[in-house]
Amino acid sequence: MQEAALEIDSLSCFEKFEMPLLRYSYALLEDQKLAKEVVKETFMLFLNMASEATSPKTWLYRTTLNLSLKKIKSRKLAKTKDRQQQLSFFDEVRNSESPDLEIEFGKNVKLLRAIHFLESLPPQYKKILKMKFEDNLSFIQISSDLNLTAQQISVKMGKMTRDLNDVLHEEGICK
Repeated sequence: MQEAALEIDSLSCFEKFEMPLLRYSYALLEDQKLAKEVVKETFMLFLNMASEATSPKTWLYRTTLNLSLKKIKSRKLAKTKDRQQQLSFFDEVRNSESPDLEIEFGKNVKLLRAIHFLESLPPQYKKILKMKFEDNLSFIQISSDLNLTAQQISVKMGKMTRDLNDVLHEEGICK
């Protein structure tokens, strides 16, 4: 009985997160085939770990990120012709005055996650954000254009703000 419930939960997670995870992985890898491989591997691991995952969404995104990073590293190593070139590259990075590359990459990944959240919003929510922040319209002006009340616009903005805040906290961008 519990196994059937777990299978249904895994199936609903797959249906809900497959496309967002594909877009997320593709944004990191810039290769559709590799992104599909990563997401497939993520869900295969999820099927084995679903009972232990306390937050499936976080687990799926974190695993997709880790597998994507692993693909990026293996691709970079494959492009390097010999071990000596690899060692000299790492010596240059360690000796350079530039900021730590891993920290910079981590910040970019977190920013990609926030952008992914905004891109995955329903079209009406995107339109509200565009009208509010790009066109600098008031809630009343937005509501008249979308045939909604100013109160409805305010509620939608509040929900988007709370959801974005949750994503930013999950990624450690805001504390």
